[in-house]
Amino acid sequence: MKKIFILVFFIALSFLSCNVKKEQANTEKENTDSLSRPNQPTFRNLEVDTTELFGVWVQYKNAPHADFWINKKHIFLVHYANPEHIYILDKNEITIFYDDVTSKGTIISTKNDTLKIKWEYSDETTEYIRFEAE
Repeated sequence: MKKIFILVFFIALSFLSCNVKKEQANTEKENTDSLSRPNQPTFRNLEVDTTELFGVWVQYKNAPHADFWINKKHIFLVHYANPEHIYILDKNEITIFYDDVTSKGTIISTKNDTLKIKWEYSDETTEYIRFEAE
């Protein structure tokens, strides 16, 4: 009898965890859907100097290649199978549209060939430096 109770308990627990994951996935999809994907980069109420923002950026000075290139047409992310993405720049906030999710960040600074972004998924500010090929 005890074995049956344990088996029923684990089946119920599995069922409940699957429902929670479905609800989380639905919420993430709703959040992505609520911000419609533009066909081209969108610029609104800019608080960022795009002449300082546009360019090729790397997080580590000795990296063998850049992390991303951002210009007025797209953001090109090196580490993705489909590297070309559309983005929205609204005031000092950037939203990048990947194939199935979005990523948001607040641009803190673009001065002295240094780009600082506070990404929504991190407690720390990420610092990038302008990439210079050797």
